[in-house]
Amino acid sequence: MVRKNENIMVWNWKSVLLWGRDVNKGDPDRPEVRRVRVATREGAVNEGNITKPQIEIQNDGSVPVQDLQVRWLLRVPVGAQPVLETWSAPNTRLDLVDLGAGLWMVRGFVNAWIQPGQKVSVGSFGVRLSNWAAWDRSGSPSREGVDGQWVLNPWVEVLDANGERLWGQARSLVVPPPPPPPPQGSVNGLRVELRRESLQETNVVKPRVRVTNSGTDTVRSFRLEFPVVPERGLQLVLDPYYVPQCQTGVEVRPTETVGVLECKNLRLAPNGIWTDPVGGVFGMHYADWSVWDATNDPAFAGVSSQFGPAPGVRVLQAVSP
Repeated sequence: MVRKNENIMVWNWKSVLLWGRDVNKGDPDRPEVRRVRVATREGAVNEGNITKPQIEIQNDGSVPVQDLQVRWLLRVPVGAQPVLETWSAPNTRLDLVDLGAGLWMVRGFVNAWIQPGQKVSVGSFGVRLSNWAAWDRSGSPSREGVDGQWVLNPWVEVLDANGERLWGQARSLVVPPPPPPPPQGSVNGLRVELRRESLQETNVVKPRVRVTNSGTDTVRSFRLEFPVVPERGLQLVLDPYYVPQCQTGVEVRPTETVGVLECKNLRLAPNGIWTDPVGGVFGMHYADWSVWDATNDPAFAGVSSQFGPAPGVRVLQAVSP
């Protein structure tokens, strides 16, 4: 059988190429293909306190490739410090990069000339925690397959010297959002009682307050508002004496002024009492400590030295539970 052979070149006496091509310059009818593939396996089969990824790169293209960067992602407990141990990597420079939130990247710079069809190893290395504690390796983004078995791994990235991706992609790095906070519970079943202490003091109001949960929900936060009518436009001050887990303040609004208790991180079960049967206590007075007439304040009108219902106190959901 006779066939054409383009690998034999023929020139005329003027050095003009009449036939054939230079095989070292590539085939114009077959464009250059730069492509690799990556296979990995976990070498630490029965070790729970270290990961030993074995990574092999094979040139599946039609031209040699060199100066590749390999990226292997792993996740450790937040706050833990991983340690990279390199045992043998003659063609690779390895480092460990902190990406935050417990995510780390083993980065390998492979200084090798890889011919088409050739396969090279990134090296022999492992990652452990500084205290050698065991951790769950299953959440590592670049982990793929069963320990000890070689698999093609699309979650290992390979870039060339120009940053062009030749293989793989980063598995989603989105950290799952924290679980939603527990239901805050309806405040509709909360019953507020007040009594005043130190009635003989004319320049301060000292309400003692207790909140009973007569509903069916466990309540984890609530807001109490105490409407008052400042006299002579004086500035009000609220002093928290004993109101555990509550933020306090005075809000001056266009139509009213209110003292506020914003109570959070509670667990007021049905039939429970905040703070306890004795109640919490705070004080309200003018900044200059002048006389306070509480008889016209909606929150305190009719309140005596004995606990009783407080219809003038508003019970609301906490603004930011």
